[in-house]
Amino acid sequence: MRRWKKAVLITLLIALALVFISLSWYKYKFSMDVATPFEVNVPVSPHRLLIATQGSTFKNAVVKSLVDHFGKEPVYIKVIDIGDLDKTDVHEWNAIVILHTWENWRPPQAILDFFATKPPLGKVVVLTTSGKGSYKMKGVDAITSASMVEEVPIKTDAIINRVEHLFDDDSIAK
Repeated sequence: MRRWKKAVLITLLIALALVFISLSWYKYKFSMDVATPFEVNVPVSPHRLLIATQGSTFKNAVVKSLVDHFGKEPVYIKVIDIGDLDKTDVHEWNAIVILHTWENWRPPQAILDFFATKPPLGKVVVLTTSGKGSYKMKGVDAITSASMVEEVPIKTDAIINRVEHLFDDDSIAK
């Protein structure tokens, strides 16, 4: 093999290795954790709130704030990972809160699949996070954020206001 062909081949291999390392680092640094499922209160509560989320410091703080708020009320709360949305009967819930990040210039596949089923959008509250804090799916009225922990109270309040409108106003203390 000629000397220049070896140099080109080595350069290509190094470039491929750098791309692979960069992509692996990006996935490690910015990918979301799988959310740990849990339930609060009893399933026979008058109101039922499903929270589908991804794991991250910001999203975990929002979920905790939502559970702290609604957990004191007669509200059954179930928290799941977004990957389990396909196993969910949306008609069993009074409100569905979805917290997801914008990954690779689009929502995660589980979110795309969920909205492809044409869920009743009137009972779905979405918080989409992204680097810029402004990305969201077309046709979905979403709250947007840049995952800044200091914004947790603001974003949580916005979600709470939307969820409380979905529940009967008389049965949820404000």
